[in-house]
Amino acid sequence: MIDSVNKAFGMSFRMEKIEKIKGLPIYMSSKRLFYKVMDNENSFLLVKLSDSEKFGVVAFEKQQKQYEEKINLPVAYWFDNVTRAQRDALINHHIPFVADDKQLYLPFLGISIQNSFKKKKEVKIEKMMPITQSLFLFLIYKCKNKKIMKKEAAEYLNVTRTSITRASEQLEKMGLIRQEMSGKECYMWTEESGYQLFLKAKGYLINPIQEWFVIENLYQFEEMPLSGECALSKYSMMNPSRVESVAIDKSMAKEYSFEKLDERWEDTKELIRIELWKYNPMRFSKDRLVDPISLYMSLLDNGDERIEGAIDEMLEEYEW
Repeated sequence: MIDSVNKAFGMSFRMEKIEKIKGLPIYMSSKRLFYKVMDNENSFLLVKLSDSEKFGVVAFEKQQKQYEEKINLPVAYWFDNVTRAQRDALINHHIPFVADDKQLYLPFLGISIQNSFKKKKEVKIEKMMPITQSLFLFLIYKCKNKKIMKKEAAEYLNVTRTSITRASEQLEKMGLIRQEMSGKECYMWTEESGYQLFLKAKGYLINPIQEWFVIENLYQFEEMPLSGECALSKYSMMNPSRVESVAIDKSMAKEYSFEKLDERWEDTKELIRIELWKYNPMRFSKDRLVDPISLYMSLLDNGDERIEGAIDEMLEEYEW
């Protein structure tokens, strides 16, 4: 069994038999075999069930939690064979298992194979997804070389752990972070920091602006962070633009009614430029300014040499 896992995923797991786990009820230890499965980064307990045992997902689920409490490791069941209905029941109850060398469901390792071995998932690394860039900004601004649990990142960014997993896989593939399992938790960290980490990531970063337009300034966006040339003037010696710019998470756009204007034909109204961002700009704003990396990416293709010089100087002088 373990050879099939290693061959399919390019891993190097090894198994050690555990003779006894103390403190278990007799029905959880009699006729069952226990193996510790491990490599250099991960480990879990594999519980080999006997052919004579009655199949019951509710019981398996309860016993899984008891095993985990005793040994403080993720737990998976080992079946010789499972039917399609049994397989579906185990997956629906999120019970990790392996069976007949072809069916594996090990969510704590990111492995889920239901009918046959599948190719490893491709991770695109041309450009960051918005959630990937949000995670990168969290790591570069908030963590600064500290190891951080995925659940902490998910809570801070207010997204699901699944989203964080997709983002961390992309960052790892880009060579920007490292990851490791410790018990039940997955930790992430960067080996570079500050400006050097930004330079390493620069080619993968995206422009955060989804769309922008100009409306009449009715002062309903005074809590939103300043962006564009307006923000750049605060970070540098540049003069501010005539029209103030603010950044808003695109998911918030539905909360407002926008009457878009053409500033070329508006001489009497006070105007404001609205930028709808692909991620929440307030997560990393400070002193009512969007964060410098996002600002840099939003102005990078401006074509104005004066602006290009100012944004380069801004990041070089930023206190990381």
